[in-house]
Amino acid sequence: MAENTDWLLFEIRDRYFALKAQFVREILWFLPLTPTTLGSKGIFATFPLRGEIIPVFDLFFSWGAEPSPYKSSYQLLLLDSGMALPITNVLEVISWEDPKKEIHPDSTGAWEERVWKNKVVSLLHPHMFLPLEQRENGDLSIAEEGDSIQLVDTKRKNWDEFFLPGEENSKLNWHNLCYSIMSESEHKEVNARKDSYTALATVIETGGMEPISIVKVSEESYGISLDAVLEFSDPSHLTPLPGVTNLLVGCMNLRGEVLPVLGLDQILGNQTDRPYGFGKVVIIKEDSQQFGILVDELVDVVYKKEEDRRPPPLGTRDLEGMIQSSYKHGDGFINLLNISTILKRTKQELH
Repeated sequence: MAENTDWLLFEIRDRYFALKAQFVREILWFLPLTPTTLGSKGIFATFPLRGEIIPVFDLFFSWGAEPSPYKSSYQLLLLDSGMALPITNVLEVISWEDPKKEIHPDSTGAWEERVWKNKVVSLLHPHMFLPLEQRENGDLSIAEEGDSIQLVDTKRKNWDEFFLPGEENSKLNWHNLCYSIMSESEHKEVNARKDSYTALATVIETGGMEPISIVKVSEESYGISLDAVLEFSDPSHLTPLPGVTNLLVGCMNLRGEVLPVLGLDQILGNQTDRPYGFGKVVIIKEDSQQFGILVDELVDVVYKKEEDRRPPPLGTRDLEGMIQSSYKHGDGFINLLNISTILKRTKQELH
């Protein structure tokens, strides 16, 4: 019987793909890219990150497709192989059975196709993100250590040890037509992110940073400590529960476990009608309990210095202790939700 695995679903150029989540090291916002003529087919640029030079691999470049301009809103998947993959956006994490085929991906790297919300999703094999020479020479093996699975190359080479004669112009051309063509304002935005990531790396090494997921509901933004967040999911799986408190908007089945889902809008005392399936569900773990919180939008993930945490500013709406603290964010403040208080209040309503 095939085992279930978590897959990260994402979009590139209106096409849908998935990778085993365990092969994704980090999700980054788009950063400045420097062109390179080194590396195997598909690699065309690099960027520095925490003392490493990360090669950037574009799926469509490796397939010989026409260039398409990037946007500053794009993201980069940093993979365990050490490469970064430019994508339009991350969609969600879903549990699927492992493919039944032998591990022999075709030349496109597509392992198998699945259907998700009436859309075809190509499952990508991690083999795809190794240098072509290593794939062809069969230097790949998979090692299991506890719950983690990693790619191991029996004849490992660094990405920059590969050079494809005659590919220099195509690599530079891809960089020019996909990255350099971005507008001045978009270049300014990604350069600001570079400075932010550089400063962040220094502070993280010494500790003292709190990761916060910023969510939006009824045009207001709030923060949820990422330490309490397990994952994000789609509300189309939500089943309404009539006859209970309006704080509980329904329940959902997440990999065999039924979770209650609370409406952040209702918790905050708003009464806005929304169409079914609208928004995103933030899966929370508080103590030993798991539940979901329905929000309108996932805005960003930011890191704030714990020493900059402040009481909510004067004039903040009294929400009976559901605002834990506040951080300066942009030209204003972001209020951090008190998950413990929210859960306690919901339990009181239910009883």
